[in-house]
Amino acid sequence: MAPSCAVPTLRRALGTLLSTCTLLASHAAIASPPVYQPKVTLGTVHVAHVAGDLPRYNHCGDIVRFKGRFLASWMGNPDKGEGKPGQAIYFSTSPDFVTWSTPFAPFTAFSATQSPTNNIVPPAEALLEWQPAFVNLRDEVLFCAWSMFNAGRTFVSYSTDGDNWTHLEVPSAPESLKGQVVGFPVGHGIVTSKGVIMIPCSLPPVVSEKRKGLWIRNEYQAVLMSADDGKTWQWSEPIAGAKWTDAGDDPARFGNDDTIYHWEFSLFEALDGSIGFVARNTSRMPDPKADYRTVLAGRSTDGGRTWSKAMPINLDSVSARQFATKASLDSGLLVSTNDWLRSVPEPSWKTRYRLSLFCAPTEDPNLLLPGPLVQPASGVACYPNGFVDDDTLYLAYTYGSGAHGYASISTAKVHPLPDFSRPFLLPRQGREGLAVQDGIARFELPESTLGLVLTRELTAQETVHLSFESKVIYNGHEFPILTLGGKTSGGLLIRVIYDTKTQANVYQSKTTSQNTWTTIGAFTPGQWDRFQLSIGRDTVQLSVNGSSPLTIAESVLRKIAFGGLYAAPTWPRQVPTGQNISLNLETIEIR
Repeated sequence: MAPSCAVPTLRRALGTLLSTCTLLASHAAIASPPVYQPKVTLGTVHVAHVAGDLPRYNHCGDIVRFKGRFLASWMGNPDKGEGKPGQAIYFSTSPDFVTWSTPFAPFTAFSATQSPTNNIVPPAEALLEWQPAFVNLRDEVLFCAWSMFNAGRTFVSYSTDGDNWTHLEVPSAPESLKGQVVGFPVGHGIVTSKGVIMIPCSLPPVVSEKRKGLWIRNEYQAVLMSADDGKTWQWSEPIAGAKWTDAGDDPARFGNDDTIYHWEFSLFEALDGSIGFVARNTSRMPDPKADYRTVLAGRSTDGGRTWSKAMPINLDSVSARQFATKASLDSGLLVSTNDWLRSVPEPSWKTRYRLSLFCAPTEDPNLLLPGPLVQPASGVACYPNGFVDDDTLYLAYTYGSGAHGYASISTAKVHPLPDFSRPFLLPRQGREGLAVQDGIARFELPESTLGLVLTRELTAQETVHLSFESKVIYNGHEFPILTLGGKTSGGLLIRVIYDTKTQANVYQSKTTSQNTWTTIGAFTPGQWDRFQLSIGRDTVQLSVNGSSPLTIAESVLRKIAFGGLYAAPTWPRQVPTGQNISLNLETIEIR
């Protein structure tokens, strides 16, 4: 432990006095928040074999536990890849989430008897089975929604034993878009606290001579709902995307198209009864080196009938499907998505790295912080789906690649889940350079991050007070210490840098609204310094080592991360230079 942590000093005494007299708090301090380090157990449902006749292309999976047995389902093809003849929905079962049965396709006999609603595409292509989505209703009935998109048909199949299925065709579109789009289930459904079944569906345009694509420039999504245990099904009103100008971005970055396009989303219920969603942004992003916001969010306050427009949020990720869930109605939000940046190092889907678990203390996706990996340390992993049961998150996702595209359906089991009743520290495994040992967190790279997840109550407070001690081993280059709030709005960054004008090592701060650096004061490398912050609704007060507080005008989002939360990873991966920042975890106080 650092000497200043064991022996009181005048500097610490002054800091304590300042904390109690200047930065007053109305709640008792919470010291030394625990570090969330769950056990993540990885597994495989099915991996493609070069000589086998089982599906070699495997993608868009879901997973569920029903009547004591696990069922995985996904979209596969024996040979040709996505959207080609032979594509079917495959199942595999497991008694223990470890060993899985040989994949089988239970819906193909039914599909072969169906017919398309148009004559645009050949029957072999029209009858393809797309993207299964499970819902478990009280462990009494298991639903699996899916579509034959090219045939213009949407189905909700159901079973009372997980083996024998009845196939119910449902209306293929909301009334306002009837004949224009096709309901396309895309993710694990939910059962709300009022017993309403909700299944997220994209609404791609019906197949035409000019277009057979699915997800590019998709304008609408909607929720397929049942309030009578699946006997009848109705559509919500369509979910539309916001405008880039509404989101504070320049449409010129998107080919002068102001519409935000979206495809695939995931639902969750909030404590107040509203229904939230996170969605994938599929807008045109022509510059491979540009920084884009690829995750969208919105909500419904009338039980899912109507929805706010899908709006970009402050979260770095790639363009791929996310999975959102909660352990209970009053718990925080859990989201599994890729903790990476689009186009690093390659464009589009090739950047689907670092599938991780994100955590937020409330249902606001803007507050999500990145945490543990839920995939192996390397490789492409994407499209998670899953469920929560008995303090455990179960996930299925697409992993790896092969000659025909995605190669396997893999699993992750995360236990225990975070305790959202008190603040906790969240190590980010989607970036390199962070080590936590013996009460010290060491940051070796600018993108190394340790999140501090607040509670619902702290997030709602008028003022949040944070104090901690850190020290810098330094070579003079810019290095982030603390990131508050958002990336594009409501944010504040504190860094160290050598100021060539004053020839001094200094702490500096910058807000997202002003985008200019303000010097806080000089520091001595290798010395433990105590930071104290009061984060209000419109201002942040900041003091170092008992100095007079610096007041910063900014409405900062209640999101806290030590290190560079939004610092872009480099490619090839950056080699640490010896410069680092240490954070004494025992000195962290939050109130």
